Amino acid sequence: MSHKKELKGLYVITDDTLTPQKSLYTQVESALKGGATIVQLRDKHSTDKEIAKKALSLQSLCHKYDALFILNDKVALAILLGLDGLHIGKSDHDNFLEIRKSFDGIIGVSCYGDISLAEEFEKLGADYVAFGSFYTSATKPDSNIVPINTIKIAKNRLDIPICAIGGISTQNLDEVMYYRPDMVSVISDIWSSSDIIKQSQLYTNKFGKTKMTTIKIALEWFLNPDHLPMIVGIESKAYQKAGINLEIIQPTEHYDGFEDLKNGVIDIHCNEPLHLFEHHFDGLKSMGCFFETRGGVMIRADRVAKFKANEKIKITTPASNPITNKIGFEILKRYAEKNNFELTRENVEFVETDFWHINNMKNDDSFDGAWLCFYNFEGIEAEFENFDNLFIDQYESPYPNFSALEFMTTERRVAEKGEALCKFIEVTNSMAEYCQNNVSDAKEMYYNYSKETQSELMDKIIEDTIPRLQKEIKADDKRWFELYKFLEKLELVKLSDVEYTKIWETKG
Repeated sequence: MSHKKELKGLYVITDDTLTPQKSLYTQVESALKGGATIVQLRDKHSTDKEIAKKALSLQSLCHKYDALFILNDKVALAILLGLDGLHIGKSDHDNFLEIRKSFDGIIGVSCYGDISLAEEFEKLGADYVAFGSFYTSATKPDSNIVPINTIKIAKNRLDIPICAIGGISTQNLDEVMYYRPDMVSVISDIWSSSDIIKQSQLYTNKFGKTKMTTIKIALEWFLNPDHLPMIVGIESKAYQKAGINLEIIQPTEHYDGFEDLKNGVIDIHCNEPLHLFEHHFDGLKSMGCFFETRGGVMIRADRVAKFKANEKIKITTPASNPITNKIGFEILKRYAEKNNFELTRENVEFVETDFWHINNMKNDDSFDGAWLCFYNFEGIEAEFENFDNLFIDQYESPYPNFSALEFMTTERRVAEKGEALCKFIEVTNSMAEYCQNNVSDAKEMYYNYSKETQSELMDKIIEDTIPRLQKEIKADDKRWFELYKFLEKLELVKLSDVEYTKIWETKG
């Protein structure tokens, strides 16, 4: 059997000390995110039952990243579990034919420095051979050192893929790659790194694979269907195929990540467009809007008369502060003016709770309404729960819509990662279109990634959200100009014309 097309690239091997059980899966996933194509489990201390559990979990993780999983030495387990592959050393050389007859997966063989031995195993059906150690190895300090040109000689004499192993690090990688091995196997230099993803990328980029760039994106709040393009891009591996390792940072509460953006902790922040003005700093850049819905204030149907009579009303909101409260009241005031009734500020009380608006109003009868409601969530939930309400959005009250999400970055990040950021937008556009054409698949990927239990209500929220995704994300100085003027009139923001224009300027 031949697996030459698959057997190429960074081949990482676990280690009982460097990849302990508590961090094993996190470390391996980081290597996979960095582009590792093969993962070998080398476990010399666990029981067969424990190894079997690890092997199946690691193989599943590898398949998520289109990578292969190899088990070291445990022949019977590899056969029993039907694993991708098995690697054998000197102790199993004499049993190779029997193993080959019993195992349909990939078999690799350690040949140390013996090319003639490798030729024998090639004839017997080995799928790849490994040579080394080529340098002193921290994990196998007693290994004999093999001349580095063994790779060149073996390449001329063998047709199966060749793996270089033993003491390989970024310090000697160029020397190893000069001889063009099909795979480079690494242990210490990957697992000892403080940034396994980045360290793995240093190796994978040497194999002519798409260069991987890590992009860290921080959400504005908890993960939800608004973020479907990114979720589907990760689940479908579309970002990975474009050379992007996308890391989604999920806050546990509302997060205005502008300090982290300014300080280079994150590459992209997604947040409502009004924050471009509220948290403006020199160098802040809009990348464009990827989602827009209807948003505003929800008044319980049985409290509308009370509201219109300018009696005191109590509003639940996830964020009560002078800025959000001023915007919330302005929306209500403009609705009142449009409908010819008086509304005074002292009669509207905003109380900070959380984002579960419908539950808050149902469970606390003192709440007359809710502020910071979005139709694809609270509007759909109200319909689902038969909760009668007046939803005051931009169609009911004359104010510019703010209920959207923008991607935001900085001039610094554009200079450093401009090509990758452009690819990110390109992939995200295509993922929005994919969601709209494949709603069932998008739902499945959302539940798989979020680990949320599927429900009829969330299905309806997803179905309402998907048509609101934007398929042509681009910085647009006109899109939020009315919103800026609205906020300026409320004396909440003030930018010069130059500052406003620079937010949307793109180069190249």
